[in-house]
Amino acid sequence: MIQSPWEKLTPATVKYCENNLHAWVRQPANTWSNLGYVLVGLWLYAQFKVQSPSLWMGIIPITAIAVGITSGLYHASYSFVFQVADLASMYLFSSFLVTFNLKRLVSMPDSVSYLLYFGLFLASFVAFMLIRKRSGFLIFAAQVLVAMALEVAAWFGSETASRLNYVVAIALLAVSLVFWIVDYKGRFFDPDDHVLQGHAVWHLLSAICLLFIYRYYLQFG
Repeated sequence: MIQSPWEKLTPATVKYCENNLHAWVRQPANTWSNLGYVLVGLWLYAQFKVQSPSLWMGIIPITAIAVGITSGLYHASYSFVFQVADLASMYLFSSFLVTFNLKRLVSMPDSVSYLLYFGLFLASFVAFMLIRKRSGFLIFAAQVLVAMALEVAAWFGSETASRLNYVVAIALLAVSLVFWIVDYKGRFFDPDDHVLQGHAVWHLLSAICLLFIYRYYLQFG
């Protein structure tokens, strides 16, 4: 039997459907599916370099790549240290959504908005480290809901913009969330299937979602 080098590390606090192997890659399906984030992030970064929008838009491709790498390591190792790294990458993205939408509603200098961004990120990270258990994704989801509420407020303001990309992104996110929930509940997917898992589908669909999020926010950035 191949011994996993990760098994000496403190295990993660959240277990999805796929069973762990005694190998270098403990959850193959949930690991390799993170390549979706990396590929999307690289593509968006290339677009960012060509389009030269504000630095804010560069956060999306960079965090997409970071999520792909840290989430891949999280599922490969099933360790707490990489679970924390994965959540930190996710909080970088959700904090961006809240801050950028608030910037659209309230005029503020970049210095203030950057402080707000890093403040939200640190608050999310510290909250998880204090609560732990299963709070990681709930904190992320709460920030996304706040960002969506701010988005709706912007829609009812004087701002005019094309909403199609945002609607497509939310639709993709909703579908991917169904797969996340089904997988988390341990339904419909075989835990010993290391090719297709609901959480892997979540990775791929939410990665595609980032393409439309970037296109939507590009008109403001």
